[in-house]
Amino acid sequence: LKIILMTIYVILRFKIKIIHGRGLIPSFIGLILKKLFFFQKINLLFDCRGLWADERIDNSILKIDKFIDKMIYKILKIIERFCLLNSNHIVFLTQKVKTELENLYKIEFINSTIIPCCVDFNKFDFRKKDYFKKIFKENYNIPENSIVFNYNGSLTGVYLLEEMLSFFYKIKDKIPNAFFVITSPDINPASKIIDLKYKNLKKSIIISEVSHSEIPNYLSISDFSIAFIKETYARCAMSPTKLAESLALGVPVIYNDNIGDVTSIINKLNAGIVIDYNNSSEIQSFINNYKKIYNFRGENLVHMSKKYFDISIANKKYLDIYKKLETN
Repeated sequence: LKIILMTIYVILRFKIKIIHGRGLIPSFIGLILKKLFFFQKINLLFDCRGLWADERIDNSILKIDKFIDKMIYKILKIIERFCLLNSNHIVFLTQKVKTELENLYKIEFINSTIIPCCVDFNKFDFRKKDYFKKIFKENYNIPENSIVFNYNGSLTGVYLLEEMLSFFYKIKDKIPNAFFVITSPDINPASKIIDLKYKNLKKSIIISEVSHSEIPNYLSISDFSIAFIKETYARCAMSPTKLAESLALGVPVIYNDNIGDVTSIINKLNAGIVIDYNNSSEIQSFINNYKKIYNFRGENLVHMSKKYFDISIANKKYLDIYKKLETN
């Protein structure tokens, strides 16, 4: 109610013509106000950041086996449909979720744009990678000829820390000069699991608590970036920022399947490998061929990735949408 009242004030004071709703709830409020101010002709941009209701189930905020939670979920899905069918333009993070929702609601979203999560390629500067790589290897006593795997980001929720550590354990057995650098705003979950299950790997696993501004420097040390993510229904809408961050520095990536458009992007850009972390033969195949995948790295990967993930590309797409909505 507070948001609605404040937004009414802003619309009246500044004669707003476009409401940009980032996510489901802001867009729903925007839609209410669009209907309320029908005489002023307000256009709504629904920036669909994911399947919000389904993400609540993934995070156990809503438990579908409880009656009230199930009702809340159904109401949220009705709101989602209402927003999708009544917005003037929609931004999706992935082609996969757009296709899924078109099939679900039997409608083609003509006025829509795919804009994945992007990064500033000036901040994730490939030209500085060798400099920071040398510094960090010296700081952490990592030998020059080592192969460094990296995971960066949250260690809870949909990110599968135990599966990534298990994957590295199998790699270390076959690639003795492998190291695993874990960087996160909260390192406690990793420390606990390593102390409990992987004490013998402590010398090969480096955990650092880092701020977002430090990520480009720490990521520069990597030869491969790993991210294993829970494969739920809501993940079809996921565009991991960590994918863009790795590719901006020319680092090949290792992901599991069924995460947004990740598989198609990796295949299109020759940017790494998609693997089933439960499949021993696929893991063995990676170990046997990691040098070939390692060679995907470098400036060419940065150049190809920039067309998809540079923030300037996203900015231009948003400006084009605004201009289009302005003239409607």
